[in-house]
Amino acid sequence: MHVTLCLDRNPDEPCCKLLFRDGDGGSKIGFMLLACEEHSSSLRGMWISESLRGCGLSKELLAVWLHLCRLAGLQPTTRTINKPLLSLSLSR
Repeated sequence: MHVTLCLDRNPDEPCCKLLFRDGDGGSKIGFMLLACEEHSSSLRGMWISESLRGCGLSKELLAVWLHLCRLAGLQPTTRTINKPLLSLSLSR
């Protein structure tokens, strides 16, 4: 799996995007939108390819984000998220 950090193109709320691609063909696995502050990183949303949903991948992507926060010395946080499945993954 390859992970790329880039800026999201949403002009209303600038976010960073962690983009996950598979190592073979480079097809998109999913992405996470993160609001970045000086001392924290806030999860704003997540998308996973429909063909890979239901495989527990959201837990893996969350683990990568938490690991990157730890390496960077950032506090992982969330904001209000109206996404029931993502909220369920976070609560686990």
